Amino acid sequence: FYLQGIRIEGEYAGGDLVHFENSDHLWLSKLTLTGVGDVRDYGGPQEVLKVNQSTQVYVEDSDLSGGWDQALDFVAVRYGHVSGNRFHRAGDWCVYVKGGSAYLRIEDNEIYDCGNGGFTAGQGTGLEFMQEPWVHYEAYDVQFVNNLVHDTDGAGFGTNGGYNILLAWNTLVRVGRLSHAIEVGFGERSCDGNLVRCQELLNLGAWGTINPGVPELI
Repeated sequence: FYLQGIRIEGEYAGGDLVHFENSDHLWLSKLTLTGVGDVRDYGGPQEVLKVNQSTQVYVEDSDLSGGWDQALDFVAVRYGHVSGNRFHRAGDWCVYVKGGSAYLRIEDNEIYDCGNGGFTAGQGTGLEFMQEPWVHYEAYDVQFVNNLVHDTDGAGFGTNGGYNILLAWNTLVRVGRLSHAIEVGFGERSCDGNLVRCQELLNLGAWGTINPGVPELI
């Protein structure tokens, strides 16, 4: 599926501006996706672009802004790249790839005007949203290289619960105003309601919990 040269604006406070799920081979290029609202007061969409349980995803040369949570959120996305984009005006992390996301290259992007932080490989995920065999770490084999991150309240970039993560040749300017410049730590794993699916994955050796509302460190 190719989506090129499209401009979308909206203030859909109940969800995401653009959302792909269970997809294979997505090429998103030269998009302008703008959430309308005060992101610091939970205005606008939750995420500007969300992709989950998908493979071969490519986001290029686009401008994404205005999510009260994220500008870009990947959950359980394997193979692809995010290159030459601008991500900005987000209330939490501007960009994260988590939930067992793997084999991704995040390169040559500008990330700025973010709340909790600029970019993180891994974070915290409900176990039922992950896909085997990527059910241990939050992120695998993610390369975050040659990016410019500036003007973030929290860390410019980092990893939470990641395995074989490369953070290299990036530039940070005016980051960590309320905390720190770079974040490296544990991720979190919870079961967000689908107890049957959580138990299935635990039986296969996944790391996590079946106790709703009680996250575990990963």
